[in-house]
Amino acid sequence: MASVSTEDFPEEWTSDANEALRITLVDETSDYQPEFAPRFTYPIFGDAERIYGYKDIQLELQFDATHLLPFVKVSYESKLKSVDLDDPKDKLLAYLPKDTFFDETAWNQQRALESKTFIIPGELVSAFEHQDQHYTIHKTSLADTTTLTLLTRFQIFNLLFIEAGSYIDHTDDRWEIFLIYNETKFIGFCTVYPYFYFRDVPTHDLAEGYANTRNKISQFIVLPPFQGLGLGANLYKTVYENFLARDTVREVSVEDPCEAFDDLRDRCDLEMLAREGVFDSRKGFRVDKVGTQWIEAERLKWKIAQRQFERCIEMAFLHYNSPQDAQARKLLRLLIKRRVYARNKDLLVDLTDDERKDKLQDTYLRMLEDYQRIIQRVNFATYEVTEVIKDKSQKRSLGEGLFGIFKRAKN
Repeated sequence: MASVSTEDFPEEWTSDANEALRITLVDETSDYQPEFAPRFTYPIFGDAERIYGYKDIQLELQFDATHLLPFVKVSYESKLKSVDLDDPKDKLLAYLPKDTFFDETAWNQQRALESKTFIIPGELVSAFEHQDQHYTIHKTSLADTTTLTLLTRFQIFNLLFIEAGSYIDHTDDRWEIFLIYNETKFIGFCTVYPYFYFRDVPTHDLAEGYANTRNKISQFIVLPPFQGLGLGANLYKTVYENFLARDTVREVSVEDPCEAFDDLRDRCDLEMLAREGVFDSRKGFRVDKVGTQWIEAERLKWKIAQRQFERCIEMAFLHYNSPQDAQARKLLRLLIKRRVYARNKDLLVDLTDDERKDKLQDTYLRMLEDYQRIIQRVNFATYEVTEVIKDKSQKRSLGEGLFGIFKRAKN
């Protein structure tokens, strides 16, 4: 079939796929039936994210709020008769499981049957209360048949909410899935894959019987109606803490994170490191003392990827550094520039000295601005800073300078 475009149709026969598609989580036990729109539809409807040849088309993609059994309904005011059109329902169904329903009565009957026996799969690894609501996080794998069924139903969210998102290999039961629920209501998920942990060598698939792994977060979604409640942070912390407790997991990394996830990860990692006393000068955390050996030892202890750990260290120094402390600020600037140069040496080596200095300075200033934006939302209050100064006559105000002791705050 020949492809069609906006030029082939007047405006009234062209619809924005992101506006036409509506997703609903259906739960008869609640008055709240969250409806939301996708962020992306180009994997389904093409790069232009347009549906052609239909007037006022609406695509309803409904899921049971617990076990996610899907139902699809397509309606429109009218359809062009003289043109061979793509069927938008067929395009959508290509990315949905075989048990998708088109008859609402039959769907409701099957939903009721599944609801009688459905149990959230996997091991309960976290439970918490938030705003008078009870949440649980379960860890499971594709070796579990219920998990596999759930995956086939929620995997379309990877396409609709992750840029360049894709489906994972259903036949590989080494994937770990973390599911977050509010009582019986599905909230989101995280998928993680274990790779070889082989120092200074690119990531490889996990060999049979190989003990040490680098566990990489692949997909991480909290559905739009439940965003902004801190649930993503709870899910990330649970995933991280689960791997931190496993001797065989040597590093936790993330595959191609978006900016929003980067921010969430930064905040969670910084708060965890502060809580654990990593930013304690008594343990060597001083901008004039921190070196590669200290950084490597600490990041291995906390199983954080090298670039991420170094960024956390830089942000912590920036937070605890007074703008008036010129020497500390200079050392931080050099620390950041050395890291940036080391990671971009191949691109910078062909520049002149002046060009290289300008490029590094521009990068440093942009990073400083971004760091300030991030740390404004980080709760460092777990620890207080108290200056250690032998000469009391030189005592400075709380928080001035980098070289403090961090003591657990009284809550």
